[in-house]
Amino acid sequence: SDESFEFSHGKIRDVLYAQLSGLRKRRLHAQVAGVISNLRASSNEDWDALIGEHLYLAAKYSDAFPYLLRAARNAQATGASTEAAA
Repeated sequence: SDESFEFSHGKIRDVLYAQLSGLRKRRLHAQVAGVISNLRASSNEDWDALIGEHLYLAAKYSDAFPYLLRAARNAQATGASTEAAA
């Protein structure tokens, strides 16, 4: 709750991200996935791809798989084959 960042330019974010350790990056991605999961319950948005991506980047592969698979199936069902493959 105390760690909140806003970047005026994407390059600043990219430089700071590159300087983080691998462990710190994984922990941050895990936290982001948790926050998005909580938002998911209060909205009609489809967050599966984003949650899955953050879990994957957090090296929580078995947790990421169901989200990524569901996101791919939803994308395929809407005719978004490129997004489904990604």
